[in-house]
Amino acid sequence: MKRIFWTGLMSAMMFAGCSTTDENPIPAGGTTNPADGASAYMNVRISDVSSGTRASAGTGDNEFEVSTNEHHVTNVDFYFYDGNGDFLTRANVWNGGNDVNNEGGNVEFNGNTVVVLKGVTDTTLPKYLVTVLNSPSSNLYGATLEQMEKLLSDATATDGGFMSGNDFIMTTSSFKRADASAPYFVTELDETNFVKDPGSIPSANVVTVYVERLAAKVRIEVTPEYEGAKNPLVPVAGQPDTYEMKLTVAGDPNKDPNGTTSEDKDHIGSESVYIHFLGWNLNGTAKKSMLIKNIDPSWADAKFDFGFDWSEAGRHRSYWGMSYNYGNLLGTYTYPTEEQPSVLDTHALNYVNSNERKAMNEAIYCAENTNTSEIVSANPAGTLTSALLFAEVTDKENNPLDLVRYSGLFYTKAQFVKYVFGNLDRKGSLEYYTESATEVSGEKKYTQIQAEDADIENLGGGYVHVQLTLDENTPLFTADGTPIEAKDGKTAVEQANEVLAGFDTTNGAIAYIGGLMYYNIPIEHYNNSAVAEKVVPEAKYGVVRNHVYVLNVTSLSNLGMGIYDPNEEIVPGDPIDPKELYQVGATIKILSWKVVNQNVEL
Repeated sequence: MKRIFWTGLMSAMMFAGCSTTDENPIPAGGTTNPADGASAYMNVRISDVSSGTRASAGTGDNEFEVSTNEHHVTNVDFYFYDGNGDFLTRANVWNGGNDVNNEGGNVEFNGNTVVVLKGVTDTTLPKYLVTVLNSPSSNLYGATLEQMEKLLSDATATDGGFMSGNDFIMTTSSFKRADASAPYFVTELDETNFVKDPGSIPSANVVTVYVERLAAKVRIEVTPEYEGAKNPLVPVAGQPDTYEMKLTVAGDPNKDPNGTTSEDKDHIGSESVYIHFLGWNLNGTAKKSMLIKNIDPSWADAKFDFGFDWSEAGRHRSYWGMSYNYGNLLGTYTYPTEEQPSVLDTHALNYVNSNERKAMNEAIYCAENTNTSEIVSANPAGTLTSALLFAEVTDKENNPLDLVRYSGLFYTKAQFVKYVFGNLDRKGSLEYYTESATEVSGEKKYTQIQAEDADIENLGGGYVHVQLTLDENTPLFTADGTPIEAKDGKTAVEQANEVLAGFDTTNGAIAYIGGLMYYNIPIEHYNNSAVAEKVVPEAKYGVVRNHVYVLNVTSLSNLGMGIYDPNEEIVPGDPIDPKELYQVGATIKILSWKVVNQNVEL
């Protein structure tokens, strides 16, 4: 009882009929209205629970990860509700805690504190308790439990709403309760939790409160020479995060592959290239977070074919949930699509570019992002949270290679332009000539446009096509010197560019400018079954609060997706109590991170 916060008990009748259309509804007013009557004490103990392997990985002690630097608590808010689910009062107090590890590795941290309620009678005892640790400064809360369930985390928290300053926001854990009538996200109170004696609280009367972080955590590990990998990573001595890989790059067969001139090096052929991992970041992360983890207690394996026990009352936690954009129930959340790939402020998720990368050994936190099978199946590229592993491809002298991937083959950039020109020329589609005068006689000379007159141009998302570098008003002619006139408002150069842009539109060309690329790794939550007929099962992909996702890169057999513009945000392609004095003893247990392991072969 080092710190005691005295607060009044507010009558639920104050909020009867109170309603609001705000996205985050809160009770009218912000102060309590003490009633006459006795006082009640509540002893609170706060604990942190650890994370584990894949969500289906049983109940072994090794499935949870203990982290001592992620359970710091600055403040705790207790929100009391009556049996009708109406708000009664709020108390705020915290006096610290100690590191522990009990309950089979599931609980990591305990803390004790005392809350005092004033104005309690036998008919006004709180029935339900919602606990929030490290509350945002505005202390948003619901006037009813129904409103609390729909509350978004405060906008003043970090992007995603899962941190308040440097502290992780935590709330009462959600899981399927034995008593189906009780809300799934509350601590239920009854008269046995209240005692007259303001002294020590018998252990039988202590209320245990479990809380979990709003954040999910992701990290990448790289394992060279991983046993069982198809193409184990081969590290390059003296070059950190660099691995050798065999790759065939199409070049000019008329050039000498052993030559030393720049023209000779247009031919590369089959040789070793080197993949240097530059860093990584999370992509497709949620912009907001629900304060309470939302679940549907009626979920069953038969309904969603989860293939795993999604709720464990014995561990006071669940392994699947509904993020704020789940199911798009409000009809207001949109995602980039193949038809409209540009990233907009109205989209529900954040997308990054290759300049926004973290160190390889840095863990990254994000808000949970889950969705229905229907929404993910319709647009897996735009709706899933994924890890982007950024890399560059170089030669053995560490020179980045400008490459283009087309129809499954890799070309040097210069050779790809030549390939396009040669292909169109054989079809007779490039009958465009420039005019020049001979030096001696001054007679007109007509030269067919060449690969040297063109370069690749960015189409967005790493895709490119070949276009002339000539000024759009440059006159062009037929082979006999007849000027090519403007047609449909397009100059001769623009007409030639249309032909170049139309080159085999079935297979898009992807550029690796400066050798830059990324590997897109959609984060698996529970890889419960295969994608059949383009239907992604519920919970196959997603990030859920209070989980750690460990992506272990074990194999390297191909290049990733090319990057033309490093400043362009990336949307990946397809890859998802009747007493005078009431003292309530409570133990708050902070649920530890649940780890999800995922091996990745690139």
